[in-house]
Amino acid sequence: MNTHATNTHTRSDGIGLPGQTVIALTLAGAVGMGGFLVAIMTLMEKLSGGGLMLSSTGFFLIGSFIGGLHGLVLGYIGREPGSDKRRTLISEARSLLYAMPALAVAWPFTTWIAMTIMSRYTGQTEPIVLSALSWAAGILLLLWAASVTWRAARNAYARWPERETGRILVPLTFVALGAILLNGNPELWGTQLRLTPVGAVLIAAAASLWIVGPMLTLGLRSAHRMNVGLPAWRAATGRGSGKGSGRDLNLTNTAIGIACGLVVALIALPFYRDPIGLPSVWQGSTVGLAVMLLASRALLDEALLRVGLTSTILWLAWRYHLGSRNTASVLAVVGAAVVQVLVYAPGAIAYGLRSDWTTVAYLGAAVLIPALIFGTLYVRRGLGAAVVADGSAIAVVGLLAAL
Repeated sequence: MNTHATNTHTRSDGIGLPGQTVIALTLAGAVGMGGFLVAIMTLMEKLSGGGLMLSSTGFFLIGSFIGGLHGLVLGYIGREPGSDKRRTLISEARSLLYAMPALAVAWPFTTWIAMTIMSRYTGQTEPIVLSALSWAAGILLLLWAASVTWRAARNAYARWPERETGRILVPLTFVALGAILLNGNPELWGTQLRLTPVGAVLIAAAASLWIVGPMLTLGLRSAHRMNVGLPAWRAATGRGSGKGSGRDLNLTNTAIGIACGLVVALIALPFYRDPIGLPSVWQGSTVGLAVMLLASRALLDEALLRVGLTSTILWLAWRYHLGSRNTASVLAVVGAAVVQVLVYAPGAIAYGLRSDWTTVAYLGAAVLIPALIFGTLYVRRGLGAAVVADGSAIAVVGLLAAL
């Protein structure tokens, strides 16, 4: 009995898995960005070899900050089952102190990794050996960080109440975002660099993990609390009431979604016909590519703006007594619609329409009104109806504009 108590006390005084996660990701971020990233960029001639130590140190500091921040979040949500929240925060604070000397030890190894190109050009034995040993140490560090991250991620996933729905929506949004980025080949904001296919996949993965994932987690939790957004999903998985209720509900929602999509398309159609003639998803695309793009855009809009944003605003409005449930629903739908207009406004301005009033009219007819309709569908009929309506509107606009 006393032995058990002593062991428990010892574990509580250590840093545990949360602290290991903080240290591991802090070091992995520092070595990964300051060492491996710089080495690869210089070897590929994407980064100048001049001032290599300064560049490596800068990336080292940035990587340590990013890795430490991720480690704090993952360490907390990925703590062991039954762990005390207060002790978890204390162990994470302690681990940050331990990470400082660890970073000091890792910095020389990181520098030698970054200076791989110099070792290769000099051809001297000592620099080559130091770089090789540093690469080996860095790889072992990354493997340890991956092992710790996997354990914490498994705990976080097991603690996720909405994991049944989330494990479907998050991968789908990753595929949708990846398809859009791969097809559009967009320019990175604030730079003149365009995404490569590998860069598009990496950015889609990072956005899905650290932006889409948290938004959907918060949105799904809010939707569960308010019992909105996913009635069709509950029915389809056998949680609806009555035999065959899932099939009947899905058919009804599909029909309503298509009808609303047709209305939205007719409202927005004038902007895609002469004399304005904005491009649609069908222009310059094969049928298969166009269908994939419209499905991806519809899924992203509804997952982020409806599940992630509308559900959260609805719960917050109801939680802080801003009105009745109906009032909270209206606030949520309107709030998410306004956010969607702000998101789409830069793209609308970039179209270079004939006047500012034409741009305002486009944002009202093709963004605001659809967002209000899709938001209402989400709250009243569920995510499936909103996605069908969104996708139908995009498809119908493209088809009618081509006639």
